[in-house]
Amino acid sequence: MAAGVSAAAVAVAAEVIAEVPGVGAGDHQVVVPPDEAVMGASSTQGAGLRRPAVPAGEVRTGSFDRGSRTGSRDRSSFQETRGGRQDARGAKQSGRQEARKDLQKIRSDSLSERRDDLSKSRKDAREDRQDYARDARENWQDYYDDNWNHWNTHWHGYYSGWAFSSGIVIGATFVSLPPTHTVVYVGSTTYYYSGGVYYVPKGRTYVVIPPPVDVIVLELPASCTTVYAGSAAYYNCSGAYYLQVSDGYKVVNPPVGAIIHSLPEGANEVIVSSTKYYVYGGAYHLPYYSGGAVIYQIVEVP
Repeated sequence: MAAGVSAAAVAVAAEVIAEVPGVGAGDHQVVVPPDEAVMGASSTQGAGLRRPAVPAGEVRTGSFDRGSRTGSRDRSSFQETRGGRQDARGAKQSGRQEARKDLQKIRSDSLSERRDDLSKSRKDAREDRQDYARDARENWQDYYDDNWNHWNTHWHGYYSGWAFSSGIVIGATFVSLPPTHTVVYVGSTTYYYSGGVYYVPKGRTYVVIPPPVDVIVLELPASCTTVYAGSAAYYNCSGAYYLQVSDGYKVVNPPVGAIIHSLPEGANEVIVSSTKYYVYGGAYHLPYYSGGAVIYQIVEVP
């Protein structure tokens, strides 16, 4: 019975396979054993089935592979998924590249702005320094021009014929300062000093002026002598008087009451109320006889 059922089942299965869409003749093979072919034929006829028996040894073709269609769908889905991942990676990489470009541009722009700001700041600072120096020169020149006539008239008479021990006279001009000069101040006014000689700028030259009162220098000029007015000691340096202070030697007005034994070269004789005086450096010298020698005492302006 098992053999008969098997033959019939084989015959039915073959025709079912043949009717499956997409499966053509020759695509399947069913082999019927010889001992089942006869039994299958009789069983088929006896059962009233219309399907012919498969002759012994005959091969019927046909196959049905459900897994092939499923595998195709799986492969397609896998390829789509992989393609999606690749697209996502590409988009992410592109985004990173754009972000890097934007960051580089921002850094470059920021660096360029900083350089421009620094360059502008330096330029502004340089211009400020130049303006300050130019204003300072102009202010000093204005100050000098405003006072030069006073210096030239007042000091020229004040120090009439006055010359320093080096032989340099008031009003002499030089195109440059001595290499060993120092800068000294009286308030906000600047002077240049070298070897007892004082200079101020005039245009592109330097003019010799009398020792400015209240200026302080570190060392006395050469050929100074000590004189006294009361108990105070002064230094007479060719008609310019210095008083020692804590930070150097300070130029002072000629000390009234001081006695000198010789007049500075260039002192002028003047008569005031029938009294003879010798004037030099703004100081009035009254002559006296002492033991057959003439001495001179600095007195108040008559």
